[in-house]
Parts: sequence; structure tokens; C-alpha cells
Amino acid sequence: MRFFHSFYDGSFGFSIYIKTSISSIGSIVLFFCYRPLKNAPGEAIWCLKAGSQTGGIIIDRPQQKPLSCNLHGNLQIRHYELTSERVNNDRAFATAFVNCNRSAKVTLAIDKSIKLNGVEGLYSQLHIGYASAGEPYTVTINASDTAIRVNSMLNTQGTLTSGAFSGSTRLVMTFP
Repeated sequence: MRFFHSFYDGSFGFSIYIKTSISSIGSIVLFFCYRPLKNAPGEAIWCLKAGSQTGGIIIDRPQQKPLSCNLHGNLQIRHYELTSERVNNDRAFATAFVNCNRSAKVTLAIDKSIKLNGVEGLYSQLHIGYASAGEPYTVTINASDTAIRVNSMLNTQGTLTSGAFSGSTRLVMTFP
């Protein structure tokens, strides 16, 4: 067997590896490999394999990089100062951003309602994007940032006490 390497200058290029049997030219396997510029972060080397079997060339598809997605931004929702007359149905939102290293269908989920701390009788009903409260929101994400809006609507149950309030929940992002 014989292996050799060419067309690589250290910054980018295609490497060609040829595997052949000297005694019989009946079987040939070629690997065409791409190396990213100066080993850029998050970039992987991928290879395309071509081979011959009984006279035909078979080309395998290059393997995709593993999917990775990122959620960033300030998700602190602020309702600011409220009076007891306008606390019910007060709305506020925060915007987060999601991006993936390639196109992917992403699902985000959040609790439907949370009891707020610091006061009695105050709840926040939560929903993401255009989904109903507590329902998952599915969107196709690409490499560029996609804005995702997280909405809160206040409602009261029972006797409401006055004071500063806060709460927290978790946002779950799933993708294949």
C-alpha cells in the first residue's frame, strides 16, 4: 500500500490520500480532506472518501460537524413599579438569542406559571415566542442569531400583598 499527501500549505487546503494495491489495480480508495483556516475554533477536518469497486467510483458523503447551539442574552424580565389596580395582566418581556453552527430545529420550553417571591398572591404566566403559556416553542435556527422573546403576564390569586417581588424558572432548549 502507498500513502501520500499533497496540496496543503499549512493554512487551508485539501489533502489527498491514495490507497492502492500495487499487485492489483482493481481496488482504489481516495480520501479528499478539508482542513479549515489555521484550525479555526469550532471547525473540524472533514473527509470525502471515494473508492472503486468493479470499475465504478463510490463517493461517501462528508460527515457533518456535530450540532451545537448557543443561547445568550439577558433574560431578566422587569415589570417595574406597579399599583394594585394595574398589576393584573401587566406584561413584560425579555429577548434572548439562539444560534447554531448549522441549520437546526430547536425547541424551547418554560414553566407555564410561577409563584413570585417577596409578596403573596402574585404569579407570572410565561410563554415563549408565539406559543401558548407553558407550551413548547419550535423554531428553525441558523448560524446567525435568532431573537427569541420570553413573555410574562402577571396575575393575582387570593389576597395580594405589596412589596418587591422576584422569581425564577428554567428555560430548556432541545435540538437533535
